Amino acid sequence: LLQSLGILKQNKQDYKQAVFYLDEAALLYKKVSDQEDEARIYNFLALVYYQNGDNYRAMASCKKAILLSQKNKYNLILVDSYQILSLINQSLHDYEDALIAFKKHLALKDSVDRLEEERINELLQQQFLLDRVEKEMRLLHFAEELKDLEIAKLTTDRNLEAERVNLLQKEALLRTSELRNQDLLARETQIQ
Repeated sequence: LLQSLGILKQNKQDYKQAVFYLDEAALLYKKVSDQEDEARIYNFLALVYYQNGDNYRAMASCKKAILLSQKNKYNLILVDSYQILSLINQSLHDYEDALIAFKKHLALKDSVDRLEEERINELLQQQFLLDRVEKEMRLLHFAEELKDLEIAKLTTDRNLEAERVNLLQKEALLRTSELRNQDLLARETQIQ
């Protein structure tokens, strides 16, 4: 909240209030031992000071951000810190240090970008593997469903065949009975 208020005040060109809120935010982050946000706040402070022409305070805030970021390996914050440091040195007409800071900014940015690209590639590879496993599982599921359908068809075919055999047996019994009846009728007719 304090950070947002500080940025809002800077956008409204209320320099003193912006610095006040950002300093308070930095103290709060220091109290709760949140060094990542503390480093980020020092970068904001450096930008506020820089944009208002106070290059020496900007330099001090930027160096605090750099120290915290280097100590804790906050490379994303460090990328921004070196870019801000380059701008401050350029304003102070210290072009050699500005160039050194900018080269550090570019080298870190390339390293961060490369790590991000590797992370994205790893995520894509994991997604690919998950998709492949999912497809294989679907294929196995379909294969099992197909087996179940084949078993059901075989069972149905077997039941139909059993009914057909049963029907043929009944027909045979019926014919046999008819033949016996005819034979009995013929005998009866002969006896009379």
